[in-house]
Amino acid sequence: MPTDGMLPNGTPGAILRLWLELRKSTGIIEAKVKAGVKFKVRSAEDLIDKIRARSNELGILIYPYRAPGTGFVVEDGTLATVTERVRAQAVEDGSLLEFEGFGLGADGQDKAGGKAGTYAFKAALIQALLAGGKDNAKALGVVDTDATDSPIEGGVKPKTKQAGPAD
Repeated sequence: MPTDGMLPNGTPGAILRLWLELRKSTGIIEAKVKAGVKFKVRSAEDLIDKIRARSNELGILIYPYRAPGTGFVVEDGTLATVTERVRAQAVEDGSLLEFEGFGLGADGQDKAGGKAGTYAFKAALIQALLAGGKDNAKALGVVDTDATDSPIEGGVKPKTKQAGPAD
């Protein structure tokens, strides 16, 4: 089955129309202050709460399809990377779209993979729904994620200070 919303016979599948409806109804997922984090974040819970009922009404199944990753045991816990492929599939005709997101997670115990997977899932959907804008005026474009227009002074350098992953 093609993953671009088309049916095997080359005609547009229902998922294209349905995804547009979901995207229109989703709007922006607001970035909020989260304890222990230096910057505002868009939570996976807010995203899921915002799209679950509407995707059910429209007949869109959204699910992780493939999530290869790598885990590492580090001095103070675990570290993981995940590239997660997410599918949005129309119940009506089986047509589907696929999106990918990348996640990096660290944990003082064994939850790094879960953190990385959650971030990758959230990133894929927020980007596919164009739901990450700063405000409604930016919702129609790709939002620049740079915090500043200034380059890092002296460039990016390897880490020299010893530290473990954040809990």
